[in-house]
Amino acid sequence: MSVALAYSLKDDGIVVLPELTADLGNGLTGYYQQEPNAGCLRAALATALQEPYEDIHLASDRWPEALFVFAFGRGMEAERRHLVDGPPELLWVIATPPLPEVGGDRHVLVGKGSEVCFDTWGWRRADGSPYPDNPPRIEPDHGYVLRKEPHHGNR
Repeated sequence: MSVALAYSLKDDGIVVLPELTADLGNGLTGYYQQEPNAGCLRAALATALQEPYEDIHLASDRWPEALFVFAFGRGMEAERRHLVDGPPELLWVIATPPLPEVGGDRHVLVGKGSEVCFDTWGWRRADGSPYPDNPPRIEPDHGYVLRKEPHHGNR
């Protein structure tokens, strides 16, 4: 197995990220979160905007505050949508409900239309087995479409 990044975690040993990106087809790139305990929002934004992960800078990882600050700083609007109302022509960021398995944090993925098209989580154990052993069930709840020009819709 190739390894792009590796971390030694206090309670879980060594975890690895085999690839930094994924080919989503149609010339689109998916960016994996580059830290095992943070970074899913950053990776989802990089994927949704098709910008390099390194070019996405967040004030924090708190959902959704960090998203709003990021969008405002870029002159963008973040329009709230439920998964069933996802725009078919755009990639957008989607959040899960709070996950008890990870201390009540949310996980952020990428959607296209009303489907999840990319999960920013790519971490594995050093032997290639899944990490964590019992991954949380991912059931996206809502998300935000980022628009470079103001669009007055549901918030």
